[in-house]
Amino acid sequence: MVEELIVRTRAEPGRNAVDVLPGGHLFIETDAPIDTSLTPWVPLLTPIAMRRGARLRFDGPVATDALPASRAAQAILAEWHANLTEVDVEATWVDPAPRGTGVGLFFSGGVDSFYSALDHSSEVTHLIFVTGFDIGLRKDWLDERARAAVGEIAEELGVELLTARTNLRRLSNRWCSWGKQYHGAALAGIAHLFSPVIGTAIIPSSHAHPWGSDPELDPLWSSTVRIVHDRPASRLAKTARVADSDLAMRHLRVCYCTHPGEYNCGRCEKCLRTMIALYSVGALERSHTFPHTVSPRAIARLEIKAGGIVFARENLAKLRAMPVRNRPVEWALALALALAPLRGGLRTWRRSLRRSLQAIRRWTGRVRRGLGRRLRPGQSAAPV
Repeated sequence: MVEELIVRTRAEPGRNAVDVLPGGHLFIETDAPIDTSLTPWVPLLTPIAMRRGARLRFDGPVATDALPASRAAQAILAEWHANLTEVDVEATWVDPAPRGTGVGLFFSGGVDSFYSALDHSSEVTHLIFVTGFDIGLRKDWLDERARAAVGEIAEELGVELLTARTNLRRLSNRWCSWGKQYHGAALAGIAHLFSPVIGTAIIPSSHAHPWGSDPELDPLWSSTVRIVHDRPASRLAKTARVADSDLAMRHLRVCYCTHPGEYNCGRCEKCLRTMIALYSVGALERSHTFPHTVSPRAIARLEIKAGGIVFARENLAKLRAMPVRNRPVEWALALALALAPLRGGLRTWRRSLRRSLQAIRRWTGRVRRGLGRRLRPGQSAAPV
């Protein structure tokens, strides 16, 4: 029997909220005008249903053009990922309301989003900032600082700011890979939420193919809002463009590993690769949000994951082409690249060991509870 995911609207002030059965309560809250139908939840929940192999049923209104969009996106996702299968989507279809005329750009404050903001400055009318995607709901200190920074950026660019806060990843992380499978659909869903305000949403370009946000996949989610995946460029080309902007040098943020009081930690792989790129284009000392020196020792210790190898190689080639070469930094990055496969294998082994230990703990816990029920206080084991 095919599992069914049932999506029901839960009316709440200032929120588009649903109950997903089974799954739990999901919400997106914002102060801006929003689409209160179930249309935004079509891209948000389609990859999850595909991963579970479950029919997706919406008990509420969905715009008519959202169903063909879901089917087109599903065909691509199923082709790219063996663990995703195409599923049926059922809903009560309604004609979509007139959409807004604005052009929104998803903006986190990183290199990709700053590059797109500068490149599309003449057409973008709104920046879209989401809490609950790269910034977790519990990182209040980072959320407050990042929101304030994005507010200043929007004001200086002369555009409006749309903000959203969601617990969506509480469900999506259980079933889908955020990077490889899901985040393009997540951004598309948020874009459709803001359809009363914007008619087009630009997603900054990604670095890999196929990927969760991809130039082939993202436009397929278009229904009440047209989804555009920005034109690609190398990370170094983007960094060089961003480095020319004093605004970006004051507010650039790439880090997910911060502790309270930090904006960019300056130690993680994303921070260090960005610092190397800024150093290679002669802009690191102008940055307000990163240390002004790069530690060869910290670089040599980096665990470069598969998704970061292309950036590391690009940075190393740029360092080697500089008129005045920094040999310690070069050698450290070359060493980290050479050790990446070994460190990746160790990381996989540690992850496998951790999962095995967790399974053993769960099993022993069940055994203890079973014995506890058999040997309650005042009772003894049955005689042999």
